[in-house]
Amino acid sequence: MELLNELETTEDSVLLSKEEYAKLKEKAKQAEELLDKYLRLQADFDNYKKFMDRQKATYLNYGNERILKELIKLYDDLKRAINAHDPKSDKGLILILNKFSALLRNEGIEPIEAEGKKFNPDLHECMMVEQNPSLEDEVNTEVLEEGYKLKGKVLRPSKVKVNKLNGDGKNGS
Repeated sequence: MELLNELETTEDSVLLSKEEYAKLKEKAKQAEELLDKYLRLQADFDNYKKFMDRQKATYLNYGNERILKELIKLYDDLKRAINAHDPKSDKGLILILNKFSALLRNEGIEPIEAEGKKFNPDLHECMMVEQNPSLEDEVNTEVLEEGYKLKGKVLRPSKVKVNKLNGDGKNGS
């Protein structure tokens, strides 16, 4: 018996019964499974944190989108008032328009270039079609209402008149 205990406690080798070996092997398998679950859970949590950081940035960048759309409408009205107003009071209106324009730029709003550009349905909304053979096909010939982007995202597409050389001219085709 003393010899058996001595053999079981040597550092280089340990004698185990088949039953003890099977139990130990099962415990090692369970430990591996738990480690795998832990590592997957950790990766899922890291991905969730990254997703939430992206969502937070999106909310910060575009959270004021609704109010800015309304400001754009007022800006358009002010531009129309300047175009139709008495020249004596234009200086004051132009000053207000310039301040308004600076405010919109500072908030990340930029106008969408449309006139003379190729029609892009992501940026432009076709309101009218003309057929002018002296102009290129699918080129915006007139901006009816200016469009705007907020930090690269379209707030409102430009409403344009498009030159169409082919097609029947209905529904922008």
